[in-house]
Amino acid sequence: MKILDLLAGIGGFSYAAHNLVGGYTTTQFVEIDPYCQSVLRKNFPNIPIHDDIKTFKGKPKQFDVLTAGFPCQDLSVAGKQRGIGEGTRSGLFYEIIRLLGEIQPEFVLFENVRNLLSHENGTTFQEVLFQIAKAGYDAEWSLISARDMGACHLRQRLWIIAYPTGKYKNRTESSIQTGWDATVGFSTANSNKQGLEGRILQVNQKLQEVGSSAQEDTSSTSNSNSQRTQSLTSGQTTPIWTDAFLFSQKKRTLEPDWRRYVSEPTLRRGDDGLSGRVARLKALGNSIVPNCAAVPLQRIKDLRSL
Repeated sequence: MKILDLLAGIGGFSYAAHNLVGGYTTTQFVEIDPYCQSVLRKNFPNIPIHDDIKTFKGKPKQFDVLTAGFPCQDLSVAGKQRGIGEGTRSGLFYEIIRLLGEIQPEFVLFENVRNLLSHENGTTFQEVLFQIAKAGYDAEWSLISARDMGACHLRQRLWIIAYPTGKYKNRTESSIQTGWDATVGFSTANSNKQGLEGRILQVNQKLQEVGSSAQEDTSSTSNSNSQRTQSLTSGQTTPIWTDAFLFSQKKRTLEPDWRRYVSEPTLRRGDDGLSGRVARLKALGNSIVPNCAAVPLQRIKDLRSL
């Protein structure tokens, strides 16, 4: 499947698609940051890079999959939470929707922070689903964190898969087994914005039950069938991914005794040349975890084959 990697950063989606999942070929990047462009040229030579999503034009069926981790600064709890309105960085979401209409791909994969679900009491997420549905696509979503994949930090992210309305209607029951009913559940969004309100209320209610503190302290465990579960509330668990997605079992993982690491860096920051690595640190901070992206990318492949 041919990928258009939008707002590509240093290429986390493409790395996961090429090296962890397979069956994908990135044929175009869109990325405006010069440092990130240099990383893309090094790691993905000969793939063209367009520098501005606002001026990129697509052709119908030119790509099979659009991937897009759109800016989170206006949605993250660490930012001012200005939302996705006009003039915001997170508002680049609407450029993705524009290209969705122009290209009409088979799949779209969105990524953003967990707070997108609850921002403005769920109305921002409702708007995201409405725009996806208005473009003629159904959607399903789930939360997947770096910790779920064996990392030593949480980095919880929301992943949304969209595909043409009704195309996989008879296949979406598989979401129950593959973890896409985890934490916030599964949804087939329709083009009636009011019809989404009840679902958003259910999402917010679930998030309130879980609680932000519980989300931060979540840990993953394995049962005899190697199925991972995530603790929600006392005595409750729900599957978030199954054997098909155990990428962390197949790839080299971080030092298992990571808890012994010091919590603060021993570098003297600017004195040790840290200021010269600002662009690199920014790129890493904005990047996705490829092992996490591999889960929805595998889900897309599975939908195709069911």
